[in-house]
Amino acid sequence: MPHTSRKKQPGQSKRLQITDDHGWTHISKATHRSKIQPRHSSSDEKLSPTTVPRGLTIRDVNTSFNRSLRIWMNSSCLKKLQDVIKDTILTSNIKITSCVCLGLGSLTGGKFPETSFFELAALVTILEFLGEKHEISTVYMQDPVFNLLDEEFLGSLGFIVVPSPGGFTKIDETTFLFAPHLEWPVYNTALQNTSPGLCIGNDIQEYIDNPLKTASVETKTVFQAFVERYQAIAMPDFDRSSWCESTKIYWRRPRDDDDADPP
Repeated sequence: MPHTSRKKQPGQSKRLQITDDHGWTHISKATHRSKIQPRHSSSDEKLSPTTVPRGLTIRDVNTSFNRSLRIWMNSSCLKKLQDVIKDTILTSNIKITSCVCLGLGSLTGGKFPETSFFELAALVTILEFLGEKHEISTVYMQDPVFNLLDEEFLGSLGFIVVPSPGGFTKIDETTFLFAPHLEWPVYNTALQNTSPGLCIGNDIQEYIDNPLKTASVETKTVFQAFVERYQAIAMPDFDRSSWCESTKIYWRRPRDDDDADPP
């Protein structure tokens, strides 16, 4: 039964805001819908693998994931998302052969892992829906906060954890990029050299509408080109977590004949 009456808990967030040498900054989530405020922290603190709580096992992680998966599977958000993928994404002229997930967050050592579990549940079901048309052979996971237990659990799902910044090199035009709520430097790195076929992540238009004071002209050009090149639809609302807020589904527009790849 969909969880449509449960109110969101105030003050829930996903992770601390720390930026490292590769632009990794995780945004603390708000419980109300608001525009994303791009920030690039000057903190000297670097993102590193989280500490696993003593006694936590992969069985415990699996139990927590399955609990979140059941909630997600019974949500109205999933049902609406399934319709979007079936009616829009699967009928579009894109090809998906791989997936890259950036910035999921730690499932075992993070302060607020629930959002990460819901994002992972969403990713698993989206991959299943896409599999009706696309043969996705490999799923790469990258986040500098992953610890060994995170890696073990994600590996048990058949995903490949790659050290940062290796995941960026896995993105190409046949990639499904899953990267909800990361800071703009991460998106710039992910999008500056390629155009993934499908992307679920921040509302990039909000970066353009709200001037990026510390961003270069090149970065702004990357984002402007992205929104012009892609069609987009907002993620349906999910009442158990704020991760769907200010999140959009992007799929690449068909290329003009002059821009098409040679046969």
